[in-house]
Amino acid sequence: MPLWLLLSVSFGASVLAAIPMYVVMKRGERRAKARLVEIANGRRPSRQAGARCFGVRSKGNVQIRPGAGGLVLFEDELVFVPLAGKSELRIPRAAILGIARANGYLGKRTAGKLLQVAWKHDAGVEASAWEVKDIDAWIAALGGERGAEALS
Repeated sequence: MPLWLLLSVSFGASVLAAIPMYVVMKRGERRAKARLVEIANGRRPSRQAGARCFGVRSKGNVQIRPGAGGLVLFEDELVFVPLAGKSELRIPRAAILGIARANGYLGKRTAGKLLQVAWKHDAGVEASAWEVKDIDAWIAALGGERGAEALS
């Protein structure tokens, strides 16, 4: 088989595979935005951004991570709604025990810094981490770094 034909077929297959993925992501984005509007219930966020969630501590290293979604900070809670799935996180600000920067989380590393948050939960202490732009502003909005013992 000639190389040009092989490359053409490969490119065509890639494009055909990308179209459904694009449609699914756009649908997820619309669903996440609608859910965040519902959660806001008229409240105005002090910060909001796209974020990538690196998982929840209680689920361990082997978990299907929520991935991309929207992270929103209200006066009374921090909320993450993923683009895919229904594993949203709603963290009351009064329950937050620790906030820090991290290079990785649950065995996954990243070139940038992660916003790591620990909070009091029914079953004890829970934690999660997100890759966000302008991590310094997020940490400041959450009251600064603190509670290192809750994060470890």
